[in-house]
Amino acid sequence: MPQGKLTFSKGATYDKVEVVKQALLSEFPYFAKTIDKRLQEFGIPWLVDFEMELNKFFGEDEERLHKATRGYGQFSLDAMKMQKRFDKTRKYPDKTYADALRNVYLKGYASLEAVQILMDGKRSCLDIADELNIDFFFVHRFGLQLQQKGLISCDTENLWHSQRHGD
Repeated sequence: MPQGKLTFSKGATYDKVEVVKQALLSEFPYFAKTIDKRLQEFGIPWLVDFEMELNKFFGEDEERLHKATRGYGQFSLDAMKMQKRFDKTRKYPDKTYADALRNVYLKGYASLEAVQILMDGKRSCLDIADELNIDFFFVHRFGLQLQQKGLISCDTENLWHSQRHGD
């Protein structure tokens, strides 16, 4: 198994994967071996595909890659905590209607307005979700709905950058 910087035959390097690997190592030690485990399990084709996807989503923006890695780490830790709680109690935490209304519906409607304001043709769905601290898939689904109604056009090469009509 490769140690240190991910470099293989023919000089191929995997800089984005290395950034993720180092960020996990420094910020989420529990997940430090994730990249090496996936490489061992799935081999070089996985590494090549993962690097290609990271390049597609983040390009040269290493700060966004770090933010996404931190988000992944935090999400994973939260999911593990919830799973441990469920394993002990065998039930999910109770939520009242008021909790659901406040945390899902009202937050969602407020987010829709904020998402529309940030859809300026310069930000991707990932940028918007990160800036508003909301779920990427919420923003992405909303963008798809707007596109289906012909209200925006989406550049899939740049991960759903909106282009305002009439400008």
